[in-house]
Amino acid sequence: MFSVWGIRGESTSYVPGAIRSRRRVERIEGIRAPHPPVPHDPSDIRDGITVHEKAYARRAYHQIEEKIPERQPALVAKQIFKAPVVSLNPTASLAEAWEIFCTRRFRHIPVLNVSGRVVGILSDRDLLRETGNALLSSPADSTASATQVQELMTTQVLTAHPDVPIREIARVFFEERIGAVPIVDGSDDLVGIITRSDILRTIMTAAPIDLWI
Repeated sequence: MFSVWGIRGESTSYVPGAIRSRRRVERIEGIRAPHPPVPHDPSDIRDGITVHEKAYARRAYHQIEEKIPERQPALVAKQIFKAPVVSLNPTASLAEAWEIFCTRRFRHIPVLNVSGRVVGILSDRDLLRETGNALLSSPADSTASATQVQELMTTQVLTAHPDVPIREIARVFFEERIGAVPIVDGSDDLVGIITRSDILRTIMTAAPIDLWI
């Protein structure tokens, strides 16, 4: 179910504990609707509420009902992974990576070779650990612009298939101390990514919490 991808774009079977780990919730858009019209005729008022306000409230209620999708159990990766995935190539500069981290609010970016295979993953923590405060004070400094992503990325990347149970992915996050798992399909193409935040968000917003000890 899980595979580990290396610098050459080749995968091996995952063995627990075998990988070396280097160490924003999207804003919910509210329903936008025009303000209820101000009544022009006092006779429209019933019980302190105008006919127009009642109609406005009724429309807003139905809009909310339409926005709520039918709930279903979240069991496997393909139900919650994020796609499409923003990726980097190995020769991209650290300055390019930092711009993505800042503008897209990501914490992990997969690195793909020319064949589209996963060959690494870069985290914002890796980048800041290596560069210190240089990127914070001067993102376009010569060091960040001259250093390539492949010099810093983690080259043993644990991936999962779309049908892997979310519970298994959560277990791997805990045991391997990693924060993200790229999702690859049967053709080894990158189709999504799951982070710890995605699992927590699913638990908070969609999943019933049933704890057993």
